[in-house]
Amino acid sequence: MSKNYHTKSRRAGWIMIGITNQGGVAAGHKSLKSAIEEQRKTLEIFPLLSYIYFCPDFEGNLCYGVSRENINLIHEIRKEFLGQFRKPNCGMISASLKNFKNLSKALMVGDRLEDEEAAKNAGIHFLSADIWRFPPNDREF
Repeated sequence: MSKNYHTKSRRAGWIMIGITNQGGVAAGHKSLKSAIEEQRKTLEIFPLLSYIYFCPDFEGNLCYGVSRENINLIHEIRKEFLGQFRKPNCGMISASLKNFKNLSKALMVGDRLEDEEAAKNAGIHFLSADIWRFPPNDREF
C-alpha cells in the first residue's frame, strides 16, 4: 500500500470509515464477539481508519459501530435504516453520513460489486479499491 497516498488523504481532511457485511455471524461461522474483535484489530492495523460499521445479519436489521474506545448499537440509534444496513443497501453508509455535512466529498472505496451498488444507492462516488491502494502515479511498470 502507498503510505504516502493515504497520508495525503488524511492531511486533506478525509475521514476514513470502514463499512462491512459480516454475514459469518448470522451463518454461525463466528460469534458477534469475534466480529467485534476483528474490527478492533483492523482499526489497530490501519490507524487511518477512524470507525467501522458492520452488519452481522442477512436481513440488514443489525448494525454495530466500532471505534478504538466504544461499540455503538447503530440499529438502535438510526432506526430509520432498519432493514437497509446490509450492503448493497446503503443503511450503513447513510448512517455514517449523518455525522458529516459535505456529502459531495463522500467516497466509497470497495472491492466488490455490492460496495459499488451501496455507494450508488447512497448517492455517493465510488472508487475501486485497487485504484485507491495503488494509484496510477505509484505503480511500477
